[in-house]
Amino acid sequence: MKKALLLGAALMLIAGVVSAQHIGLYTDEARSSWYVEDAAAQGNIVTVYVFGNPTADGMRCIEFSSTVTGGSYMAFTPVWHPDVVEPQMGTFPDANLAACWGSCHYDYTWVLKSTLMITSPGAEMTITIGLFTGSPYPKLLTCTYVEIEAYPETHYCINYICDPINAVEESTWGAIKNLYE
Repeated sequence: MKKALLLGAALMLIAGVVSAQHIGLYTDEARSSWYVEDAAAQGNIVTVYVFGNPTADGMRCIEFSSTVTGGSYMAFTPVWHPDVVEPQMGTFPDANLAACWGSCHYDYTWVLKSTLMITSPGAEMTITIGLFTGSPYPKLLTCTYVEIEAYPETHYCINYICDPINAVEESTWGAIKNLYE
């Protein structure tokens, strides 16, 4: 009975993580990849899409920061999703960013795309998602106007192949495995 209860609790934890809200960085609007293996093959020009993925309550706004490590770049003016309303706060990448859509979105929706010219050809670079200055975590605002924590879904890697962020801690899987021992 104890194992059954522990297994049930573990499955609820996993289900909660799977339905969790995310912020992801991708190479295109189809979310086909989160890395550019060789920027030089693209003329050292890469595009980064910032996506929000809501819960069943939808999303209206997004708030986070981003950090670029390794290499150097020049960012062009970002292109905002047509439904993003004025004003937006901050910029992307390597700064705080907050923006709201004019309507409620219930599926993956991009908030902006930013084109970068890589000025350090061949250097490995990573863009990561972090918390907006003064906030305890990256956030989404639901359609019911409740702020919720948004979990980073991917890094964006340039000039190397990287794994997306795993939203489930490895220790969680270890605890589940231990239930069967």
